[in-house]
Amino acid sequence: MSDIENKVQKIIEKSGHDFHSKVSNELRDSGWDVVDSHYYNDPDSGKSREIDIIAQKDYKVPNGVFNDGQEKITIKLFIECKYINTPTVFWFRPRDIDKAIKLSKDNEILNDKGDNYVNDGTKHHYVKSDQVAGQWQSENSDIFAEAQHQVLKAMLFFEENSNRNNYEISYPILVVNDLSLLFKRDLPPKNHSDINENFQIETNYSYKNNKKENITKYFLIDVVTLSMLENFIEDLESKDIHLLKDSLAYDLRHQELEMEARYSDETSLDPYE
Repeated sequence: MSDIENKVQKIIEKSGHDFHSKVSNELRDSGWDVVDSHYYNDPDSGKSREIDIIAQKDYKVPNGVFNDGQEKITIKLFIECKYINTPTVFWFRPRDIDKAIKLSKDNEILNDKGDNYVNDGTKHHYVKSDQVAGQWQSENSDIFAEAQHQVLKAMLFFEENSNRNNYEISYPILVVNDLSLLFKRDLPPKNHSDINENFQIETNYSYKNNKKENITKYFLIDVVTLSMLENFIEDLESKDIHLLKDSLAYDLRHQELEMEARYSDETSLDPYE
């Protein structure tokens, strides 16, 4: 192999673009609209930054006969792709279930529902009994801290600055190439163990909104390996999206029945009374 070919191969191996492309292609093959390397304005630095992937998919919800057509729920995945080549240990802790319930209801569809509506691990993937990662330490550079900032800043920017419909739900996700270099340490301290399934990072994240106000908000960030990305999407659809569709369909039908009752009352009035 020539010197030029060696240099080209090193560029390819260091770039991570092949991995990025694999994630994008898998989402496209599953019916998602994908935008790669979308730039946004970082409100803290005022500089343009990049989010690896924004994937979007619409899920239709029948909305009765008064409004001909269908309502839709838009799901957006804000994704940072990270190629892991050095060990990282995550310290796990019990999930803050009250905050997780509040986060799951932080949208126009579920915000008026009781906690018991989502407080079931079979209904929303944020509300589960398992543990979450709260702290971590890497052998070299802390790519997870960087990835957390990137994905949350991008998601918050687009939520505040785009024309969102009422039924748009966003999820921050880190997709990694492999879990073999990620390890788990439970609290109270025990021996470390392998991480062999997707997990979540729990964070109370501080940022400035468009009004330059300091905001601290609770988030759960999914860490998903590429080989389990399809299973993650299926789980999201069978839990969160199923719950959202059923809830919105119920609300729309309830509104329709109120309109029917109002119309019936109006047409039954005697004009000579």
